[in-house]
Amino acid sequence: MEDVYDQVEPTIIHIRPGATQATETLKREITEKLSKDHGFMDLDIGSLIRDENERKTQIGRDMLKMVQSNKVIPASMIVRMLKKIIYNGQPLCNKFILSSFPDMIEQAKEFENSCSRIKAIIYSSGGSDTIEIKNNNLSLHNLDSLF
Repeated sequence: MEDVYDQVEPTIIHIRPGATQATETLKREITEKLSKDHGFMDLDIGSLIRDENERKTQIGRDMLKMVQSNKVIPASMIVRMLKKIIYNGQPLCNKFILSSFPDMIEQAKEFENSCSRIKAIIYSSGGSDTIEIKNNNLSLHNLDSLF
């Protein structure tokens, strides 16, 4: 399976959460535009975890156990769930938005080491409605400065 991952590199964009209502609204607008106009799929981690729980998949059950034990769901488990979606075998389904994950550099490292590179990060600049796009070839050092 690793050979397939090497041949098929999806486009992953991470949109950082906004600190204010205005930047959160801007984030939603960008996400909707990328989805509607450019075919990106928004991977909302909270919704995906709920879906896995409702479908009673193995990863959903594992995550539910973590939550019931008052433990934080590890990045490796979230990446395992995302990997199933990102490498789903659908040829036209290869562009994704991560909007609520990763939050910390350790999560970003886990995602990039175990799943795919993040091609760009979109985040709000200061308190205004402007955004900045950091294009990959992002190294983990560049990612670290954004978190």
